[in-house]
Parts: sequence; structure tokens; C-alpha cells
Amino acid sequence: LEDCPSSIATAAITDLIVTCESEIPPRGYYRACQVGGDDSTSKHMVPGSRKKQRLYLNVKKEPNWDRAVQRPCVTAVCVIYPDKMEFVPPGFSVVRHYQPNGGKVGKNEGVKSKEGDGDHGFTAAPANMNCFSSRERVYLCYRRSREGNPITGLICLHPSKGDLIPEGYTVL
Repeated sequence: LEDCPSSIATAAITDLIVTCESEIPPRGYYRACQVGGDDSTSKHMVPGSRKKQRLYLNVKKEPNWDRAVQRPCVTAVCVIYPDKMEFVPPGFSVVRHYQPNGGKVGKNEGVKSKEGDGDHGFTAAPANMNCFSSRERVYLCYRRSREGNPITGLICLHPSKGDLIPEGYTVL
């Protein structure tokens, strides 16, 4: 979100998706941060792809606050570990990996959707945030609501590289 107008940077988040480095986010979405590390080891095999790519968390924002209060905005985010028997909390959705034009995904993982704002549908599978290793699966979940304070910013931190928590942010 570094090169977007301040009205977008401070706007309410209305949706979250994950894309690969080679994929352009759908219209209305902005790349917020790279998921995982920021070196060559943070590349992984993407379902339906033959090469390793980086993942990016993308946000959709509503810059008009008069409209933002009329539609559900992201008001909560959590991390779940399904291999530890954790589940998606009631009212939450799993962040999905956006693949334009019905990209191929693994068996029984694809979900057809028409939320692409002019993208004529896409295939989206749950985005494993720990796909850089063969360790346990990690999923980011979010809740949309008209009640509560909308989230306006998300960042990915790399504590091993000395990243500090910016003022006004909370760590998950």
C-alpha cells in the first residue's frame, strides 16, 4: 500500500485474499505485504503451478466511509492451526488464494466464486500461510461485520530481521 493515495491507506478493509508474485491482484485489491520471509527460501509450490513463487496478502478497501458503514468490513482477524485441532471460529472466513480465470488447484480444494468485481469468476482455495515448509498448516481467518471497529491496516512482520511493531498495531 506504499504507492496508493492516503484515502486508500486509511480506508476500511472489506476483504482479504492471497496472490502469487506472478498474479496481478483483482481490481480493487492492493498488495499489503509478502507472506512469510522475504528471501528465496520463502518461495513455495503453488497449486496448479510448476515453479516456486512468493505469496502476497492483498486487501480490498472502501475509501468512502459513508459507504463503508453500510457494508460489512473486516473487524477481526485470527490465526488457526488445523493440525492442532483448531477450527475456523463461528462467523469467520478463511483467507483464500486467488487464482484468476478458474486456475487449477488441488483435488477438492477449489471453490468457484463470482466476487471478483468484473473478473468473471475465479477459483479460490484456502491459503496455507505456512506453505514454505512441510510443517503444520496455518490459516488466516477474518470476520466481516457492520458492528465493531473496522480494521484499516495489516502488515507482516519479520522479527528475525529486526522488524518492530508500529504504533497503533496489535500482534496476532
